[in-house]
Amino acid sequence: MKLYVQLLTLVMVMILTGCSARIYTTGTNMDPVTQLPVSVKEKGDLSLDGSISIYDAGNSSAYSYILGKEVQYRFLSLTECSLGGHYALNKYFSMGLRYKYGGGHEKYKGHSILASANFFQNRPTKRGKAVYGYDVLGSAQLKTAHNFMTVDEYFLRYYSGIIGDDEYWGITTSGFQKLSYYRIRQNYFRLSLQPSFSVEHRLVSFFIGIGLAYQDQFKYKTTLNIDFVEYQKEIDVGDPLVYYATHRHAFIWETFWGLGVGPDFCRVVMKVGMGSSTDAYQNSLGNFAMGITSNLNIKKIKQGDPIF
Repeated sequence: MKLYVQLLTLVMVMILTGCSARIYTTGTNMDPVTQLPVSVKEKGDLSLDGSISIYDAGNSSAYSYILGKEVQYRFLSLTECSLGGHYALNKYFSMGLRYKYGGGHEKYKGHSILASANFFQNRPTKRGKAVYGYDVLGSAQLKTAHNFMTVDEYFLRYYSGIIGDDEYWGITTSGFQKLSYYRIRQNYFRLSLQPSFSVEHRLVSFFIGIGLAYQDQFKYKTTLNIDFVEYQKEIDVGDPLVYYATHRHAFIWETFWGLGVGPDFCRVVMKVGMGSSTDAYQNSLGNFAMGITSNLNIKKIKQGDPIF
């Protein structure tokens, strides 16, 4: 009996407590609502711009009473390249087109086309050294993207016990266990309105504004079986695959500001945007963009006058 107790004491290790969390990871579908303000000033002006932006949505978490554990939602930041232009039909109105390509992760690819109309009004300062004014830019965007989602289980366990004559307290182990991987096909339509105010000097510009958008995700196709989606929907475990398959609409708002340096025909521009949305998981947004704008006048080119 004594020998049995000694052997038991030698190898005894007890698990005091442990916890785990389910983690959903995907590329954010909240690309920037706002874009660089149009800087046309008179009839015949053509404004061209190209930019690269990094955008992300804040991670979120919740507790699932059905699973009995914490559920976390991780959104990966993505990179977007944008090319666009606007042509002024008169001194108050211009129209334009834009193409955006999203990437930054090998499992995510997105393409967007935007058609936009801009109402603007500009006035010179008293000394005539700068121009200030406002723009109201409305756009319609159609986007298609190949996305993904991974489902992992993170575990953390605490141990204590006795091995031989030594006592061990507070020993922890942790790790990830991969549960699932899904490929996702997303299509959405977005309407946005962007009022802004700007001041432009010969070599420097500044702008500030806000963007408001309505987004309709009319397609969210996954490799998840539709019967399981309906089952998850009924028991409501907070599965984002189910949420995005059944919740199509979201409203987004974003404030932004930026600076430009350089002559009007080749100006380096920086833009910072922050906002929020009614999306249950991606409710805080942020983006940063750097680009180049170039403005010239088509009418002056035809007449042989200097274009800048």
